Amino acid sequence: MRHHLLPALVLTAMLIAACTSASAPAGTTDPAAAPTTAPVQPAAPTPAATVPPAPTLGPTPDIQKVLNPQPEDWSIGAEDAAVTIIEWSDFQCPFCAQAAPGLRRLVAEYPDDVRLIYRHFPLPSHDKSQITAQAADAAGAQGKFWEMNELLFEKQAEWSAQSTTEIRATLRAYAEQLGLDVAQFEADLDSGKYAAKVAAALDQAQQLGIPGTPFLLVNQQPWPQDLSYLSYNNLQGIVKFFVELPKMQFDAAPEMTVGTAKSYTATIKTDKGDVVVKLFVDKAPVAVNNFIFLAREGWYDNVPFHRVIEGFVAQAGDPSGLGFGGPGYTFDNEVSGLSFDKAGLLAMANAGLGPDGKGTNGSQFFITLAPTPQLDAGDPKTEANYTIFGEVIEG
Repeated sequence: MRHHLLPALVLTAMLIAACTSASAPAGTTDPAAAPTTAPVQPAAPTPAATVPPAPTLGPTPDIQKVLNPQPEDWSIGAEDAAVTIIEWSDFQCPFCAQAAPGLRRLVAEYPDDVRLIYRHFPLPSHDKSQITAQAADAAGAQGKFWEMNELLFEKQAEWSAQSTTEIRATLRAYAEQLGLDVAQFEADLDSGKYAAKVAAALDQAQQLGIPGTPFLLVNQQPWPQDLSYLSYNNLQGIVKFFVELPKMQFDAAPEMTVGTAKSYTATIKTDKGDVVVKLFVDKAPVAVNNFIFLAREGWYDNVPFHRVIEGFVAQAGDPSGLGFGGPGYTFDNEVSGLSFDKAGLLAMANAGLGPDGKGTNGSQFFITLAPTPQLDAGDPKTEANYTIFGEVIEG
């Protein structure tokens, strides 16, 4: 009953806390995809498996060369890794410097599962982005690209405010620190050996319409630029989503084993205390059966509440912690006749109706933290947007 197909990840690129290109359009955020407490209350819980499609990259002679690793790319990690991250970055961008340690750690901890590709996007607004990119390439010619990459980001505060004269002396010192052939390193910078390559990288990024840095493609799909998504927990969630989650998934929804005449409760253990819920098996037997099945299979073990919005909902049920994962199957909504008229209701999260016109419930659920009538269908007695299948009785 295990399901091993790799699901697609489609995300909306977000422009919060990123260094932007002068030609980049203004960005908007999608509060429905936020993994942490958000200040804006959306109209519904996060879809369980899909989110709005990402913006299409701009014109390019060969989009496949952009989406896939190329021989000239700087790459670290296994070539056959399940997760390939292509990063457009700028050594002078402070947000890139914040993201860099987590990306390096991800590759270090999952060397067989993650491949990181680094591509230059030296923003014109950063006066030392070009020379530092050239310095990294010059170090790379001597087999030390990633060492220079790490050093430039670690020492960014030291050199970013320097003059063009001072930065050359600093780069020379870094070359010495890394044990490079300093004379060759300086000759490469003096001759502008890598200037055309770096300029071409800038042109390509601008032609593609990449909005700013850091910009990541995860298995060919844009990853949100909000720094919360670049936290190590969320980066680790990428591995869980693409590597671990497919091994946990199932081929089909579970067979019915619950009895509608019986009484069922469940205890959700959290680091804030236990939450006891009464399950409405008489009103939503399929959802209750699914919840019990997944709990007994260990699906919910150590799963975080990836989305908590004060006065709205607390949502969980995705082992990756990203909010995009599901069990490999879906099932339809059930009309319980109940309304979202109070806090403490337990309901299934979903992504709306599927192509077949049926619901897309899976493993994700939410608990209301206040009355949420905006989640009700027009007539809760005859239709349902979200299946209510229990309520909190303790905790």
